[in-house]
Amino acid sequence: AVVSTQSTGTEVDVLRVFRAEIGLGLLGEIIEVIQICFCEDQMEKVCELLTALPKCGRFDLSLNFLSHKEKLALKSILDSVSSYLGLEKVAELSTLYQLD
Repeated sequence: AVVSTQSTGTEVDVLRVFRAEIGLGLLGEIIEVIQICFCEDQMEKVCELLTALPKCGRFDLSLNFLSHKEKLALKSILDSVSSYLGLEKVAELSTLYQLD
């Protein structure tokens, strides 16, 4: 599958909401909700969200507060969407989310 590099509606919305920053602990909560509620018919939106979040303010700082459990959840989510995104994009997201 090919994922566009153009801004999507989801990306624009995410960037608007988190323009200044992602609140402390919120990134982990978003990851946990995605893991709990993930279903195949929402794969496109999940991928858009995972792609948009690293562009938000203070994303790198938010990564520092992810628990081991949240990082494992994120790895699981990326595994689940790898067939949609492709291995190259998953590797890129793994790097952005510091999962390497």
